Amino acid sequence: CKKEFLNQEPYDQIPLDAIITNENDMQAAVNGTYAQLRDVDLFGRTLPLIGDLLSDNVFISTTNSNRYIAEFTYAYINTHGNALNTWNDAYNAILRANNVINSTLPVTAVSSQLRGEALTLRALMYFSLVKLYAKPFTADPNAEGVPLVLQFDPTIKPARAKVSEVYTQIEKDLNDAFGLMTNTAKNSSLISKFVAKALL
Repeated sequence: CKKEFLNQEPYDQIPLDAIITNENDMQAAVNGTYAQLRDVDLFGRTLPLIGDLLSDNVFISTTNSNRYIAEFTYAYINTHGNALNTWNDAYNAILRANNVINSTLPVTAVSSQLRGEALTLRALMYFSLVKLYAKPFTADPNAEGVPLVLQFDPTIKPARAKVSEVYTQIEKDLNDAFGLMTNTAKNSSLISKFVAKALL
């Protein structure tokens, strides 16, 4: 046997430096970030609904199969599945966005547009997280916010950043995104520079 026989690559994973090697790869990675947002615990159901549940604008039906009872009754416990799933899914979306933002592709109109979209998506996720898992900025900007993870590192255990630091990162991402993107998007389901400006 040759020595190379022992150097096995995982068949279901790609090394980080080989994920995005061209603009098509980058587009696929951005599409994956958009796809993550459709998850039921993000914008597929929970995030659009939770504000209305917490403010009594909607009520739980007896045919609801016990979904969102904890939110409706303010009876959260530390093992609450919806809260955990929203947290995990949001950070998966941030991971996907980070892969695009930190890719080493040269700057072109296409790569700049895609980086801008990823920056906007990351900002949107951090805005959703800090609203759900931290005190409001107006109540205490120095309160614990959510961890800011801007680079992929599977070994880190990040501490929670201050609420003000999270909002500073959100503003930076949206301003950077606005400068990178062109005026138009391919269609209304994709992010344009004016989406970043509206979120800002």
